[in-house]
Amino acid sequence: APAAAPPPAVEPSGSVLTNQILFYSVEEAHPRRYFTSYERLRDWVHSSLDLYKNELSRVLYPVMVHCFLDLVEKNELVIAREFLDAFRKEHERLHESEINSLQGLGDAEHLKSNETAQLFRKHRFSLKLCSYSFDLLVRFLHEQDFMLLLSILNERVAFQVDPGRPDQLADREAEEEDAGVITGKEAAQQTAMNAAPGRWGVLQDSLEGVVEREQMAARALEAEAALVPAKKARKELAKPTATKEPDPAEATALTVPTMIPIPKLAEQTELQMLEDLRRRVALSSSSLPSVCFFTVHHAGSLLNCTTVSADSRIVVGGMCNSSIRVWDMDQEAAAHKQSAHSTVEPGGDGAGGDGARKRSSMSLAALPTVHLGGHSGPVYAVDLAPDNQHLLSASGDRTVRLWNLELQANLVSYRSHNFPVWDVKFGPLGYYFASASHDRTARIWAMDRIDPLRVLVGHLSDVDALAWHPNCNYLATGSSDKTVRLWDVQTGEGVRLYTGHHSTVYSLAMSPDGRTMASGSDDGTVIVWDLGSNKRLGTLTGHNGPVWSLEYSGGGNLLASGGADCSVRLWDINAAAEIDSQEVANKGSAAESNGAGDAKPEKSRFGNCLKTLGTKNTPVYTVKFTRRNLLLASGPKQ
Repeated sequence: APAAAPPPAVEPSGSVLTNQILFYSVEEAHPRRYFTSYERLRDWVHSSLDLYKNELSRVLYPVMVHCFLDLVEKNELVIAREFLDAFRKEHERLHESEINSLQGLGDAEHLKSNETAQLFRKHRFSLKLCSYSFDLLVRFLHEQDFMLLLSILNERVAFQVDPGRPDQLADREAEEEDAGVITGKEAAQQTAMNAAPGRWGVLQDSLEGVVEREQMAARALEAEAALVPAKKARKELAKPTATKEPDPAEATALTVPTMIPIPKLAEQTELQMLEDLRRRVALSSSSLPSVCFFTVHHAGSLLNCTTVSADSRIVVGGMCNSSIRVWDMDQEAAAHKQSAHSTVEPGGDGAGGDGARKRSSMSLAALPTVHLGGHSGPVYAVDLAPDNQHLLSASGDRTVRLWNLELQANLVSYRSHNFPVWDVKFGPLGYYFASASHDRTARIWAMDRIDPLRVLVGHLSDVDALAWHPNCNYLATGSSDKTVRLWDVQTGEGVRLYTGHHSTVYSLAMSPDGRTMASGSDDGTVIVWDLGSNKRLGTLTGHNGPVWSLEYSGGGNLLASGGADCSVRLWDINAAAEIDSQEVANKGSAAESNGAGDAKPEKSRFGNCLKTLGTKNTPVYTVKFTRRNLLLASGPKQ
């Protein structure tokens, strides 16, 4: 057998394992060698110094997966099964769904049809290590003549090597954040994408900006009046006043123009929205919103999705029998007045000024319902336009349909996707909308165009969730590949790639100021991101199941989440950001007081959940804040 080549010099600043191995002996490729080599690598990582252990442990999962896939490919099925059973437990916490998918491989031919196996074989696993940890790993593999493992790392793993030493305060959360993921992009490409400048402000001349300037002017007048006592009115008026007129640029300092043409809203719709925004109630950790929950009775497993209009007047449900149901809450109010046996409970004056009340226990299924038919497959998503006149629906029949609620008719059927469409979302001002599909793409449409304006390609699995940026320049997509991507609507190019989730991303929400984004996943975690810096601001844990819906309050102080655990949770987002900034500021001094430094942030993180509102047996499909900051939620009674 040929002798192994001597180890070349290692470049600490390199981003990949380049030419670390030229060839290895035949004995090295023996099936049992996979078992013993990985076992010794694992023991070495676990016995390493704590300073390096968290980083080095990230290498174990991709090496284990590719060792298993190599054994299956060689038809060494008995050893492959023994290998997976021996080492899977330590990785199940973060990668349980992928391991369960690989467990079904019973033949080399199955590799071609297994999505997880193809994902690992076609794309390199991205890992981030410091130069010290990288050098230790390469040196160990060469000293032990583990050329088999070196070949796997060289071919299957893309290392991003950062200069310096690992963070001495690296904890379990930091380990999970950088645990690695398959993105389909090299480290250099991902870094360049995330470093590109962006337009993160709110839309110029937005209605929120108009109301904010009005409020600033009113506050300035109040302050001026308070500074001028009645007895010294003439004296004070003779002096130059210290107050100044509100600067319009100050109220909208973070405003940007839209890069796409947007039609103007109807005058009546715009006036109604302005009236709602002027009567918006300020929310905070000490002033929580009123909550109105719409329960769909007798739906069972028929109801797939729901949405509620921004004024709480319309509730829409998509059914698995391909139909759509629309409930008009104004008719419900009329029915309550006419019924002598029904009672209406007043309440929610704080945030329910838009005419919404705490409803009685009357079932939505008992109300007058509009049935819309046209799809030939289950309806997976529905969304209402800002004017409540149009409705979008996405279906398993691969189409998106546009409906007119006044005419109760289907206007357009948009056909472009090749597989079921999981989500659909109107833009902030209507007209434009986006769709997400099993075909791994998202598409941007205009209501008056039958073909998509942009096709967004880059995800490695289903695109499951969508969220528009408030300034209409960007669209966020969440996927089963565990990543969130941000796309430029004008060019159709990806501008940000967010990694950190360990399961499918089912929900997304953008903050009203356009600076942060929240994403919820199948494992019950919610991550809050800073859009510009691509950094994680905080991880919100508490849900015991998939998080299906997220929504920021008006003003962006609170975040609402709902999911399969039959609960609605309210989170203080400002607290999450403050915790992150405090940790960064105290990073250097925390090494001296490890115990106190670790305990304080952990306590604050769990305290971010301000309130949990549970239902008896109703999963939460949708949470939504009205423009006046009433929180609406909906779901089917199980």
